[in-house]
Amino acid sequence: MANFGSITHVVSVDVSDRIVGGTLSKGNQIKWYKNGVWYKADYLGYEGLAEHICSALLKASNVKSFVEYEIIVINETEGKDSYLGCKSNNFPLTGVFHSVESLLHRLPDKYNVFLEPRQTLKASVYDFCAGIEKYFYVDIIGDIIEMLAFDFIVGNEDRHLINFGLVENEDRFVFAPLFDHGLSLLSDMKSDAQYTCIDEIVYKPFDHLRKGGHGLDSILCRPLSIDTVKFICEEKKIRNAGIYPINIIDRAMGVLYKSLDETEGSLWTKG
Repeated sequence: MANFGSITHVVSVDVSDRIVGGTLSKGNQIKWYKNGVWYKADYLGYEGLAEHICSALLKASNVKSFVEYEIIVINETEGKDSYLGCKSNNFPLTGVFHSVESLLHRLPDKYNVFLEPRQTLKASVYDFCAGIEKYFYVDIIGDIIEMLAFDFIVGNEDRHLINFGLVENEDRFVFAPLFDHGLSLLSDMKSDAQYTCIDEIVYKPFDHLRKGGHGLDSILCRPLSIDTVKFICEEKKIRNAGIYPINIIDRAMGVLYKSLDETEGSLWTKG
């Protein structure tokens, strides 16, 4: 059994805790669920590290609702195997999560831009959000733009229709917390579909590209606010955890800082 990290970052799970199947669009990431906590093992590269870095960046931002991830070593007791990965609390604690994929069955074709893509990102976003507001009585335009801006910053290539949605509680809907950023920061190092640069990514869910103001200029996006000092403190904790090799952390952080440099002023400002 491999020995990674300090004892505070090591968790034990049983084979019986494994969740069969998965929603990772590029592969079959091993997951476990135990006592209200999700554990995910790296499958294509350093997804757990990417989750934690993205979580740290969100904690340093003005984004209010998101799932927090923490890098860990997962020991599967019966199988005697160890994995690098991450953990997160289950969500939502109250209410029922509806993925966009499931919501589309209740949305008329007029608003279903995923069946008939619009010519521009602005048209796609506004038409979709108009349908959500009409049929679910919640205005998510600000949340969607915020999500798109963050995904562009971190290079999240996996915002498919199951990876965001609404939470319903007593007939009231709210935009779900941001979650699942594992395929960000070029974490995929193994699949045939891996990207070598975040400029190459065709970003889901609206199939847009990083060009022309990152595609968000036409929506008049208000930049995210990020406390860079707070984030640097979180970065030190990640490096001091002793879980991921320094060269892998340097790679992930290099991707992020390059993107932050390119998007400062347009997608984010210092808070």
